[in-house]
Amino acid sequence: ALNYTFFSEGDIVFHAGEFPQTPQFYILTIGKLLYSAVFGTQTELSPGHWCSEGVLWLIWTHVGNLEALEDAKLCGVDAEQFQEIVGKFNHNGYDPRAYA
Repeated sequence: ALNYTFFSEGDIVFHAGEFPQTPQFYILTIGKLLYSAVFGTQTELSPGHWCSEGVLWLIWTHVGNLEALEDAKLCGVDAEQFQEIVGKFNHNGYDPRAYA
């Protein structure tokens, strides 16, 4: 359910309006990224930050651009595999769907 992808400075991870063929939640492990939302805000991400969490719970279309400001390594969590794994467990007192 996890994979690692390397990006070089200037690479685009995803574009606004893109419907990912393999939906993934991303965790930045090395480098810096810039997320530019379609409504104008920009956020710099450093190691430990994550993005696209909504893909774990929803049918997802990106609403911003994500660009590598320097060489970067992203850990991707495959959303479909995550949902399959989580669905196999009984979560007494906690329903992950309520979190979504």
